[in-house]
Amino acid sequence: MASHKLSLGARPEYAPLTLIRMFGKHKIGVLAIWLLLSGVAVVVVMQLPTIYRSEALILVDSQKIPERYVNSSVAADLRDRLATINQQILSSTNLNKLIGDYGLYKEEKKNHVPEDIIEMMHRDIEIQVEKGWTANRPGAFRVAYLGKSPSTVAEVANRLANLYIEENLKAREKQAGETEGFIENRLKEAKGKLDKLEADVSKYRL
Repeated sequence: MASHKLSLGARPEYAPLTLIRMFGKHKIGVLAIWLLLSGVAVVVVMQLPTIYRSEALILVDSQKIPERYVNSSVAADLRDRLATINQQILSSTNLNKLIGDYGLYKEEKKNHVPEDIIEMMHRDIEIQVEKGWTANRPGAFRVAYLGKSPSTVAEVANRLANLYIEENLKAREKQAGETEGFIENRLKEAKGKLDKLEADVSKYRL
């Protein structure tokens, strides 16, 4: 009598044709599960709130004075300048004013403290630096805001863009004033040296 040994660790191997036959026999069940999961996914997506995004592109204009006379204020890293402006514009005082002016986060205020509302505003604001067209120098940046109302989102994004433009103009005016003072001092130094040279020439002639 022939003896047969049964291997407990052996795993059954399924050929592709066998798998196709198994799917054919249970295709109704598989289809039902797929429809059920799809329906659940659709319901979950429908329950999610609609989020709108509005952004403004701000171009950074280069200065007109040749760089051999005055260091370009745009040549400085735009990210560093934005970091400084961000500290002023995205301060709690300014964000609270924006929230009050546009009536933002009315529902969230019922269950959250003001600090949490400010943090939500921070998360909904996006600042992205764009690459310029020359020497990979950043020549623009985008200011975006996310929210539930399309009209409000557009207004807040435009307001933020205007704030950045105004703050940048203030910084440029301050830097221009410092540059003007620097040029005046250099002119005074040059005039002093010229007067001294003229005096030395006069003494030499005498």
